[in-house]
Amino acid sequence: MPFNHAKSHLRLLEYGILGYPVVCSDLTPYRGDFPVTRVRNRHRDWVEAIREHVTDLAASAERGDVLRAHVRKHWLLENNLDVWLEGWLA
Repeated sequence: MPFNHAKSHLRLLEYGILGYPVVCSDLTPYRGDFPVTRVRNRHRDWVEAIREHVTDLAASAERGDVLRAHVRKHWLLENNLDVWLEGWLA
């Protein structure tokens, strides 16, 4: 589905800054170094990943914390002004 591969990773940033653990389809916009659980778009894979997250809520909460830290470190403008400035001026 070309439409799904053309989406952005904005949802990962939105959920990440809130500290939500994420289970997502393994699509182009969600690949990279985001610490999320990627699954093939099959019912069985989604059920398995969701069960894993709800079975150990402490581990799931930790995954959310790790994602929040990743977003804060790599995606907040205030923390990366020099990188953004270099990109715009290049």
